[in-house]
Order: sequence, then C-alpha cells, then structure tokens
Amino acid sequence: MDDFSVEGQVTEAEVLELYGYQSVDEVSTKIRESVNKMIAKGEELAEYRATNCVIDNIEIDDDKGIIIFNDSYQSDSSYLASKLKGATQATIGLVSIGYEIEEQINEYFAENNYLAATILDLVGNRLLDKLTKEVWHIVRSSSLAMDLGVSGYYSPGEGDWDLKSQEYLFDLVDGKKIDVNLTNSYALVPQKSLLFIIGQGPDLDIEDYDPCSDCTNEECQFKKNR
Repeated sequence: MDDFSVEGQVTEAEVLELYGYQSVDEVSTKIRESVNKMIAKGEELAEYRATNCVIDNIEIDDDKGIIIFNDSYQSDSSYLASKLKGATQATIGLVSIGYEIEEQINEYFAENNYLAATILDLVGNRLLDKLTKEVWHIVRSSSLAMDLGVSGYYSPGEGDWDLKSQEYLFDLVDGKKIDVNLTNSYALVPQKSLLFIIGQGPDLDIEDYDPCSDCTNEECQFKKNR
C-alpha cells in the first residue's frame, strides 16, 4: 500500500465551502482563479503515501472505557471504546501527502501571499481527507471478504483518546518506511499526515463514513462549514 493514488479531483466547490462560501455566485473572480490554481498546484505537489498493519486481537470494555491491543497495550478512552464496540481486530492506517505541499505553503507565507497559502492549505487538507477515505474503503472491502464489518476511522487526540497512543500505533505501522516521522510531542511530520485505527468485527456494519459526524471539535472550520 506504500505507493498510492487518489481517485477523484478536488473541486472548486469543495474548497470554496471550506473557505466559508455558501455559493460560487458570491465569490470574486480573483478568489476563484486562486482556488483553481491552488487545486492544480496541490495535485501536482501531492505525494500520496499509505501503509497499514493489522492488530489481530483487541479487547474492549465499553463500560470502563478500556481497549487492549494484542494483549499488551492498553488505552483508556471511553470515546474510542464506544466507537470500536463490537470489533475483534483492527487495522492501523497511516497516510501522508508528503512534504512538498507544506514547503510551498510556507514559501507563500514567507512571500506574504496569504491567499495562496491559505487556499493551498485547504486543498492539502482535502487531498489528505480523500486519501484517508480511500484507504478506509480498501480496508472495508478486504474486511467484507472475510465476513467482517468495519467501524469508522479514529485518531489519537480525538475525544478523550490520549495523543500519546500515537507513539504505539506509529511503531506498529512503521511510519518511517513512508517517510513520516513522529516528534517527541507526538506530532506527525509532515503535518499533512494522519494515523488512525479502523475496527473490524462480525457485528460492525458501516457502508460509508463521514468523520465529521464523530468529530468532537466544535470549532473545526470543516465541521462549521458543512
């Protein structure tokens, strides 16, 4: 899964919605031109990378908010326990769109080109979302072939799931093999990367997944603009 591509182009309407516009009609020509230019730039610079690994056994105590991975690592999170309830195993995924978009965003900011920097940042986020969703669909398809359903995908730092769990998951999936690193403060580098877990089990059944429906961050610009 290391080399990857994303199906479906980021659209002007998607980026404008993230930028806060409700209709294309209210957008100036300058902004629309910048959006389309940055979509092309983002798709040119994106380096799609993905990797995964399977956790063969997970035990969940929903009442106590405890998840035990492979009989060796425990996470205390009522949020995650409720989301993975019914899972008997899980897939850890790590996706990234590389360093080049991040470097270009920083370059635009250094040039005081704030419009281009902001829009390219939104484009990068959307590309990462699409990559994550594509990996989720691949995991779901392979799970269905084993008569298993899946949960949504969830990342350390969401809800009450401690960000420190990122270290355990990162080591399992061996993120460095796709040129992603983890800092001492548990942040992924490059920034446009995401580490997540997908529960798998015979009692799980999600046909499609919208991460915004589970997001606990009420200040998130993406959630506000939906």
